[in-house]
Amino acid sequence: MSIRTAYTYSDDTNEYLEEVPVCESPREPGKYLPPLHSTFLTPPKIKDNEVAIFNGADWETNEDNRHKIVYDITNGSSYAIDYIGEIKEGYTLLEPAEYSIWDGEKWIIDEAKRDEIIDILVDKINKETDEKIYTGFEYENINFYLSLSNQINYKTYYDDRNNSTTKYPVIVKGGGINDFLQLKNAEELESFYLSETSYIDKNIKVAWDEKLELLKKTTEELLNMMED
Repeated sequence: MSIRTAYTYSDDTNEYLEEVPVCESPREPGKYLPPLHSTFLTPPKIKDNEVAIFNGADWETNEDNRHKIVYDITNGSSYAIDYIGEIKEGYTLLEPAEYSIWDGEKWIIDEAKRDEIIDILVDKINKETDEKIYTGFEYENINFYLSLSNQINYKTYYDDRNNSTTKYPVIVKGGGINDFLQLKNAEELESFYLSETSYIDKNIKVAWDEKLELLKKTTEELLNMMED
């Protein structure tokens, strides 16, 4: 009894699956009964990213990009390919960067997003500046938390420093559990307050300078700053 090789293919996609041995019929010599969805025609050799497809009469090769990630060139959204064949029009394997737009061949920086990028960086500068102001002020080796409420309190102390009702020493709480500063008179209170406001003003000026520098930078440089 002789054996022939049949080649099975998927009943869904018609792509080649595997070869199987088919025995000669014992009742009908020379006749072989291949399994369903198979053929005796030998499938072609394929390259990487190709698949052999049986078209009902013969084998043909087709491009196979399944499981690759492609990107919609209109909005940059990603999509996992689940079909056999060439990548559909309107999609690319090139991954877009944030704030990019498709120019017909590649992703480029979307200059229309420049103002949005600057707004994000300005917000970042503002938050960093607030953090420096709130937590970074030191006076006589004591750290002071300059919350808005504390700033208002210190301003009140300063405005009332020469009032007869003001009792000295004025005790100011620092950031640590046991951190206290005694301001014995109006001169010490004034020195503390002016040091605090000078520290705030300096940080605000630095922040403004940083914001103005943003306007001088290219959109690509701004994007690099967002990644830092």
